Amino acid sequence: MGWMRVDAVMTSAVLLLTTDTPYRRIVELFAERGISGAPVVASTGVVLGVVSETDLLAGVAESGDRAPRRRLLHRHAADAGGVDAVGARTARDLMTFPALVVAPEAAVAEAARIMIDNHINRLPVVNGQGRVAGIVTRGDLLRAFRRTDEAIRTEIVDDVFRLVLRVGPPDVDVRVRAGLATLTGQLSEAGDIDRAVRLVRNVDGVTGVVNDLTYQGGDRRATG
Repeated sequence: MGWMRVDAVMTSAVLLLTTDTPYRRIVELFAERGISGAPVVASTGVVLGVVSETDLLAGVAESGDRAPRRRLLHRHAADAGGVDAVGARTARDLMTFPALVVAPEAAVAEAARIMIDNHINRLPVVNGQGRVAGIVTRGDLLRAFRRTDEAIRTEIVDDVFRLVLRVGPPDVDVRVRAGLATLTGQLSEAGDIDRAVRLVRNVDGVTGVVNDLTYQGGDRRATG
């Protein structure tokens, strides 16, 4: 199926922090690269956690120094020298852990759900060995959702129902409005309903699924 994968929208050139990267150096690096977060890796390259601007600001807030906090909001690296109370901290002290990650081959819809469910703005993309392959942000994922409702509907009908489930109109009807897919009609088995809902949720651009599908011999609707 033609789902957009995470590795199609992720950034491959990633700033990697070590556990002993100093607070001030992190602020400088974020300012130099125009970023707001970076993964922290072990000596083996495995992801341990993530440091974000929120983590940096939390450190300043705990120190009781409000002036540096205002300066950090503007991300001026030169201001880092004034953060005395937290300047001795390292990425190990600041990072959020364990890190939530996503695989390169995952659908962008899966990455979006992880971000939304956990109220985070970025995800390290890791390979099978747990090493960083890239990083993906909410902005990156939005690229995949710039699709018309008609394009989304066509993919659902052709790829989900016709190609995978071997069924199509008039047995099933698909309507998409603002990314919300409404599924009606009848499938052969109850298990096909759950499968259809799962597959539709992973179609790029789908923001939700209303499931009104039934199956032959019953009227049970899978939870959607």
